[in-house]
Amino acid sequence: MPQITSVMPELPSGDLNRTRAFYETKLGFRTVSQYDDYIIFTRDRVRIHYFLYADLDPLANYGSCYLYVDDAQGLYAEYAAQGVIHPNGALKDQPYGVREFVVVDDNNCLLKFGQVLTASQE
Repeated sequence: MPQITSVMPELPSGDLNRTRAFYETKLGFRTVSQYDDYIIFTRDRVRIHYFLYADLDPLANYGSCYLYVDDAQGLYAEYAAQGVIHPNGALKDQPYGVREFVVVDDNNCLLKFGQVLTASQE
């Protein structure tokens, strides 16, 4: 039976150069490739794609993705030092067995980072 082996979020960006600066300087991602209307970032084993949406209204943007991590507390400390933690996104152990926190990027896309704490959540 065929298997799905990975997923890569594709999110909207109002300005790819601004998004590139945010991901590289604030989140520690590296740019894999950039075109006039598309950019691909990577960090560790994760890739995130952005497409240009020049008319993007960040306040009306509901783009989001969930990224699983192996050390939520360590990554939280890294991102807190960059000042990118959402005001309501502090590190917290959730009742569903995940330690998570939230970052909102320069396009108002929500990035939720979570570490599975219990085997039943994998």
